[in-house]
Amino acid sequence: MELYDDLYKKWAELKGLDWKLLKAVAQHESSENPNAIGKAGEIGLCQIMPALAAAYGIKKEDLFIPDYNLEVASTFLKDLFDKYPEASM
Repeated sequence: MELYDDLYKKWAELKGLDWKLLKAVAQHESSENPNAIGKAGEIGLCQIMPALAAAYGIKKEDLFIPDYNLEVASTFLKDLFDKYPEASM
């Protein structure tokens, strides 16, 4: 099993998502690097912007922690799928 697969599965199950979607986002956004910082200030595995994290109650410095980063990513994806159900799996 790969390093973050348990976390992908945890958050996917909690949010009703496919864990492979979370993994694909992290692979695309950061090559699964929890310490990645993008040019626009996005942070961690799923390249979360600090303002988005703050909206979900997560501090900027916590975005480097994979569990918190995936919490924000999975919650945001779930919210988007709820808002746009035609886009959901």
